[in-house]
Amino acid sequence: REGYYNKAQTICDQEARRSNDVPLHLWKAYALHCEGSTREAILEAESCVGKRDMGLPFASALAFFHEQLATVDQDAVREMNLRRSQELHHAPENSRVLTA
Repeated sequence: REGYYNKAQTICDQEARRSNDVPLHLWKAYALHCEGSTREAILEAESCVGKRDMGLPFASALAFFHEQLATVDQDAVREMNLRRSQELHHAPENSRVLTA
């Protein structure tokens, strides 16, 4: 596994520059988390949580990332869980699939 998450980050960066595909930022954030850079993963995900139709997957990811920190930010987890439940009602199918 060593080095694979770094490669995933590199590929996501390259493809995101070319296609501006927002879900790539989610995969990059996950790769950052898997490498132990959870704070950077949170920053990456926060930059996209407000993008159109991407609130549900990014709110879910942010809740997960915040729960994984050594000192859990309960307010942030609560806020992201609330946002996730609000987004769930009107999220398109592709957002729901990405969240799963």
